[in-house]
Formats: sequence, structure tokens, C-alpha cells
Amino acid sequence: MIKGNLQMTLTDEQAAELGRRLDAAYHFDMQVLRMATAPGSKYNPEKHRNDWTDMQQTMYLCDPAVHLLTADGKLAKKVAASHQVNRVLLLPDYLRANSLSL
Repeated sequence: MIKGNLQMTLTDEQAAELGRRLDAAYHFDMQVLRMATAPGSKYNPEKHRNDWTDMQQTMYLCDPAVHLLTADGKLAKKVAASHQVNRVLLLPDYLRANSLSL
């Protein structure tokens, strides 16, 4: 059993399922961490203010019915190792695949 700050108790199974559903958010956050802590990194948080918002958006993927439609290729790359990557749709690819034009 895990009891968090929200005063909710999760069983081990619930915690494991939540972890699986947060896979894209985890991979996004890990990519940002790797960029920021790489030897010789010139990562500047001031130039990456959208990273926090983008990571928050990946949390919507906890719901298996949700897809993200984005024109942000960097966001898609940051979740590429996630099993949820197939639900992050790049707008140009989506338009082409559905015979729509810009």
C-alpha cells in the first residue's frame, strides 16, 4: 500500500498500473533531465519554458482513449521510447494519412 500527499491509498497493483499509464510523461521528463545534466550541457531552462507544459500534456495519455495531436516534433521525440508514442500524432503526418491538406 502506498499513501501519498493526496491522502489516497493505492494498492501495489494500482500503483504499478498508474506507473504504466504515466510512461510517456516519465520518458519525456527523463529526456529533459538527460539534456539538462549531460556533460557540457548548455541547457537553459529559460529557453525551454514549454517543457513543463508539454510534460503535463503527456499525462493525458494515462487515459487509453486519449491521443495528442501536435505539430511539436520535439515533444514526439521525447516520448519516442514510450509504449504510448503511437498516441502522439504529428499534425502533418495526421493530415497526410487522412487525405487532408494544410
